[in-house]
Amino acid sequence: MIALGVHAAGTVEAFDNFEELIGRQVAVHRQYRRWLDPLVGRQAQDDKVKGRTPLISWRADDVAWTSIAAGEHDDRIAGQAAELREYAAPLVFSFHHEPEEESPDTWGTPADYCAAWRRIVNTFRQAGATNVRTALILRRTTYRELHGPGSARANDYWPGPRYIDFVAVDGYNKLDEWLSFADIFQPAYRFARLYDKPLIVAEFGSQEGTKGRKAAWFRDADRWLRQRPRVKAACYFSNSEYRIDSSPSSLSTFRAMVTASYWNGAL
Repeated sequence: MIALGVHAAGTVEAFDNFEELIGRQVAVHRQYRRWLDPLVGRQAQDDKVKGRTPLISWRADDVAWTSIAAGEHDDRIAGQAAELREYAAPLVFSFHHEPEEESPDTWGTPADYCAAWRRIVNTFRQAGATNVRTALILRRTTYRELHGPGSARANDYWPGPRYIDFVAVDGYNKLDEWLSFADIFQPAYRFARLYDKPLIVAEFGSQEGTKGRKAAWFRDADRWLRQRPRVKAACYFSNSEYRIDSSPSSLSTFRAMVTASYWNGAL
């Protein structure tokens, strides 16, 4: 089985509205935090009450990865670690998702990113935050470059198997580059298999296209996921560009897909 996840406009109310739209409760709540935000906020507390698992990205803003790795922000990280431990419920954490999109002049190199990741995770573990699992979230094109030319390679951002519980990936289907679900996510699946890790589709979505095309895309996605047992969760990114109710057929197909028993998994 697979766990259904969603990001819906970033508020508890929007998330509740999305659940009402699809006719079921979601298992994973995709969330985003800035460097000075508390990781465990109102959304995570609501998830705890309702039995959802938060999947939280913590972005370093203008804080250089080198300074994190050097220990200059240990107090900040330790404070977050204590809150995570006190949360005492399952939570999936990702540090600075899609790091390959950032400028090395501001944040640092891939090696700096990996060093910062290890420092953060070690601090969480020392604090006893055993409820926290980790997910490395990269763009789908970065996994694609694993076996081809290009400067961005997933291996460069790999901090080591001890520090990663889930390989994770963001990818979208757009009108100007219409791709199947397999086109978008198979490279990341191959990478997860290479490192013997489960995979989370941390963000996915599709634009509408011609009549019925998005609905067909959802059906194709469902077939692909059912044949990939390494995928443990798939999180839809719901915004104005990727609304599931962009057409009646899109909404009805998505609802039929995620209300099937196969989508009753959990992280």
